[in-house]
Amino acid sequence: MNKGNYSTMLEVIANDVRISVAQVETILGAFYNFVARSLKMGRHVVITDFGVFFVKNREVRFKSSKWLLRFLNS
Repeated sequence: MNKGNYSTMLEVIANDVRISVAQVETILGAFYNFVARSLKMGRHVVITDFGVFFVKNREVRFKSSKWLLRFLNS
């Protein structure tokens, strides 16, 4: 994702859940670090609940982003 798209995504999420862009970036950064550490340890990460998020071999695919919005809004 290029920097422009990333910035736009942060702004959209922040506006939708009514928090600052900095808070969104902090939460996504923490999530990214958790997933990255798990992958470095050779773990397969599958998170399901508010949609499905798969991570395997450092490839990421979102099937639904609604879980993220609910997570950020909680």
